[in-house]
Amino acid sequence: MSIAPEHPLIPDPPVLPDDYVTPTAEKPSTGDPLDQPSHSGLHNRASTLVQRLNERLMVVETNINQIWPQVENARLASHQWTIPGSLGGVLTGQMLLPIVWNGSDHTVLFSAAKVTMYDIADQDVMVNLHVGTTLTGGGLDADLAPSILTYPMVVEAGQLTSPLYTYEEHFVVNSFHPQGTYVAAVIEQVGTPDMPGADLTIQLDRLL
Repeated sequence: MSIAPEHPLIPDPPVLPDDYVTPTAEKPSTGDPLDQPSHSGLHNRASTLVQRLNERLMVVETNINQIWPQVENARLASHQWTIPGSLGGVLTGQMLLPIVWNGSDHTVLFSAAKVTMYDIADQDVMVNLHVGTTLTGGGLDADLAPSILTYPMVVEAGQLTSPLYTYEEHFVVNSFHPQGTYVAAVIEQVGTPDMPGADLTIQLDRLL
């Protein structure tokens, strides 16, 4: 059985002093001279304990800050929609398959999205993302599946990639993927028939 090595970035917390506990559980009486241990000795022990506890708390906070990005990365899941070949035959306004349902027992958070192509178009290629509950078949019913972006993702004419659309800057506030709903991608615009663009990939990152 192998033992995982210690994480080099995570320090061990300071050890508490062995004698930090009051040696007696009895409360001192009013006339107790407090000389076994002394009054000052009790204060020193209490001060040492508070100092060590504060040091341990700082280590815990440091470790959390170091581990949290790894936890978030472990939660990250990427879903992709791809359209191989020319975009000339793509029907705009149609939802792309597959439709991704949230079958978990909790709400899923969005992280970021990006569009990539391998052949340029002569006008902007526009892509949108929607979350809905009911499917009607065929085109998109925006009332049943509203967009989760403040503006569609755009691959500008002559370019091969869109900017990275982050949740903080480009997604509608409080746009989540609730349990039992789906997220779908829709192509809103491609290039002209002479240069529509080709080999498109949409990537959507979610925090599960």
